[in-house]
Amino acid sequence: MLKLTSRHNKKVKYLKSLQQKKFRDEYGKFLIEGVRSVEEALNARCSIDVLIFASEVLGNLRAARLVDEAAAKGITQWLVTRDVLAYITETKTPQGVAAVVHKPEYSLSDIKCSPSRNLILVIDRVQDPGNLGTIIRAADAFSAAGIILIKGTTDMYAPKVVRATVGSIFHLPIVNNVLAADLLQFSREHRYPVVVLDPRGEIPVSALNFNRPVVAVMGSEAQGCSTVLREVADHRAFIPISGKAESLNVAVAASIVLYESIRTSKAPCV
Repeated sequence: MLKLTSRHNKKVKYLKSLQQKKFRDEYGKFLIEGVRSVEEALNARCSIDVLIFASEVLGNLRAARLVDEAAAKGITQWLVTRDVLAYITETKTPQGVAAVVHKPEYSLSDIKCSPSRNLILVIDRVQDPGNLGTIIRAADAFSAAGIILIKGTTDMYAPKVVRATVGSIFHLPIVNNVLAADLLQFSREHRYPVVVLDPRGEIPVSALNFNRPVVAVMGSEAQGCSTVLREVADHRAFIPISGKAESLNVAVAASIVLYESIRTSKAPCV
């Protein structure tokens, strides 16, 4: 087992470089941290390149089990100091375990709808990593068929996004860097209606028919959905607001749409 104790070690510099998108793209890998995230990666049978841990975590039964499981699967392990782990993860209080994971590759054809998974969530140029991570977690919780990220959306493998998903990034197909034209072709080929969420929409979300596949588009916090998607949408739906707040956070809005999709999917539709 390799031991890494210095920030100047080449392998530590490599791990540190995964904080930057250009190196994640170059290597086709990203860094996850925390016991829960590593557990989910192992359970999802992701391609884990290397497990990194500090010796102190071996006193934690759950973390020690991860180390044993990784060893049993033949995954390379690097033992690091707490200082090195904090350095590569940029976390004030790292949980003592991290991993380098190969980026999963999905295409639009990998998204399969079913009676229990009828909603395809499209994220159009959302920039806040915490919001994107929360949306991915909600999509997992409410059984979305998949997520499509329109080109210009923040990098789904950024550390803040990955942390916010708490492992949900491994549970459903997420298609990255999709052009609006390709999304529209995909929806037309499958005859999936496209619904754009818009505060000035014509129908409430509760009136949508979720008994069949629906492509729901959530726009960026600042600009909303792109003009091309808004113009070709089959419906523009809104979430009724009764209080004084002018609008909803995009992650909150996405969660409401996701919940509505499973709440009403077997109920009579308007």
